[in-house]
Amino acid sequence: MNYEKILKTLCLSNKKKLTLPQLRDISFRVISILIQDNNIINLRSPIKIFGDIHGQFHDLYDAIACNNEDIYAQFDQDNSKYLFLGDFVDRGSFSVKTISLILLLKILNHETRAINQAYGFYEECLNYFNQGSEAWTIFNEIFDHLPLVAIVDNRYFCVHGGISPHIKTLKDLELVDRFKEIPANGELADLIWSDPDQGIKNWKLSPRGSGNLFGYEELKQFLKINDLSTVIRSHQTCQIGYKWDFEEMDQEKVKNSILTIWSAPNYSYTTGNKAAYVNLEEGFKLKCNSTPSGYLNEIEASKDDPGHVEYTKNQK
Repeated sequence: MNYEKILKTLCLSNKKKLTLPQLRDISFRVISILIQDNNIINLRSPIKIFGDIHGQFHDLYDAIACNNEDIYAQFDQDNSKYLFLGDFVDRGSFSVKTISLILLLKILNHETRAINQAYGFYEECLNYFNQGSEAWTIFNEIFDHLPLVAIVDNRYFCVHGGISPHIKTLKDLELVDRFKEIPANGELADLIWSDPDQGIKNWKLSPRGSGNLFGYEELKQFLKINDLSTVIRSHQTCQIGYKWDFEEMDQEKVKNSILTIWSAPNYSYTTGNKAAYVNLEEGFKLKCNSTPSGYLNEIEASKDDPGHVEYTKNQK
């Protein structure tokens, strides 16, 4: 199967859709690659790190294209590396195209059946493929095989949510069984659902119902034990696209210990937030998307896009 051709069709055509046989083939190839990965994948810069995408395909594509890069070169040579930390489906109107693009470019993220069935992805799969729930099942099988964490340049701990009271060392993390649906609690849930909280020192149950809140003392200890400098994560909306936590608590001058990055502008087409991504090139560079809202791009593009699911502002 010609994956570069599929990628070009997916990105450039509003008339042609990914077919179910193509999805089956892509799934088989991607899982055969992912199953060989450890829970932690080690990467080197230069690399671009994206936070939540939430089905906003055109904003993601524009963020890549604005660097004057050939998006198709990913399949020829590893000229540019991309790391995706979280939530590339649901809420936005183009989840199928978004996840398909990321699968074709290689991926890192995690999803759950309960969430993506409740917030639009299941419905979009039914609408897009018009062949029952098989496509949704295929995508979720892929999600079950994704790595949990990436470490870049032996310094940057990249994860969707946060750290866990059950994981003290990177060796502990390698022992986690990831090949399953994400449970409501435990190590796997913590990595996906936990958030930093400047109001506490240690741990507190998260009001989300899964995961934990963690304070600066726990973060500092985790970084020190594992000889890391920074946690880069997503999972929380940031009005300017990114947020540094715990800076005022850093008495030991441990520079920039945790960064939240959000890559979906105007989340759910209602919030008006900006988006950002991390560009790790020569040193640590934070590059922000200058577009304050992706709403017009998404809605205008949706008019001619088959399989599009229209969402109202009060839909959650």
